[in-house]
Amino acid sequence: MPEFAVPANAVGAKRRSVVAKQVLIRCGRLIDGTGGPVQENVTLHLANDLVERIEPGIVGPPPPRPRSSMQRDRTVLPGLMDLHVHLVNGVTDPREPHILFGMLQSTTQMLTLWATRNVRLLLEAGFTTIRDVSSFMNPGNPEVLALRDAIQLGLVPGPRIVAGGWISQTAGHRDMFLPRNWVRDPEYLADSPWEVRKQIRRMVRDGVDLIKTSTSGGAGGHGEEIWWRNWTDEELAVLVDESHAYGKRVASHAHSAESVKRAVRAGVDTIEHGIYMDDEAIELLAKQGGTLVPTLAARSERAISHRRKSGSPPTS
Repeated sequence: MPEFAVPANAVGAKRRSVVAKQVLIRCGRLIDGTGGPVQENVTLHLANDLVERIEPGIVGPPPPRPRSSMQRDRTVLPGLMDLHVHLVNGVTDPREPHILFGMLQSTTQMLTLWATRNVRLLLEAGFTTIRDVSSFMNPGNPEVLALRDAIQLGLVPGPRIVAGGWISQTAGHRDMFLPRNWVRDPEYLADSPWEVRKQIRRMVRDGVDLIKTSTSGGAGGHGEEIWWRNWTDEELAVLVDESHAYGKRVASHAHSAESVKRAVRAGVDTIEHGIYMDDEAIELLAKQGGTLVPTLAARSERAISHRRKSGSPPTS
């Protein structure tokens, strides 16, 4: 956890004033994010939330006197990034003991307020960029899209948000999270190449920044299995093609080795989780320049082992 983080233009609206807002941050230690050594006793000069230069030594503010922050006993580093968050998944009314019911009965307005709380906590923890990969309740992600825009307008504080929409087949990983008798919105399920294209076009129209999908089951739903295939090869190829046609990257939830390979061959940009990747999947991902977004806590080897011992699904 960082002791201090510099937003560096990550928070709030763009400044419209022609007079630069000057800030000095006097650092005891600075990690600049370039891979270089830690710098001791330096002063950061910021103008309109951007770092202009780094000056050796702890210097005093020149006239006209800018706002300054003394962090001589702290470590200063660039804002952190979290590339896989669900700002409205897992939030619930504390009066409702069952977390799933708590989420399903929450209104869009209440979920937006929960997400607003969550981004404030993330910002206070030093995260200045996050990528939200949607929720199983509202796959079009309207709550996070609104929050992203509100942060850009300076209405509420928070990190930069890259907001995704989640596209799923019937009985796909997102669909299986919902109870069996829950009424689905057919507009958010696609079961043919042209339905896939139409759903992506709707999400692009609604303002998503990326497309989230799944190429395996997740063992977190009602009866689904990790090895289940999501999408045919034709549907998956169309999903990537249509997303890239609009300049939208594709992130795929993929647990099994085969699901990773299928996603990479289709041109998916990032693999989410990838907990059962084999050597072939790793080599294929590296060869095609893909990116793995691992889940380091909930799906660590230790966590999986404990869940197996308790009789719970290993990756839920």
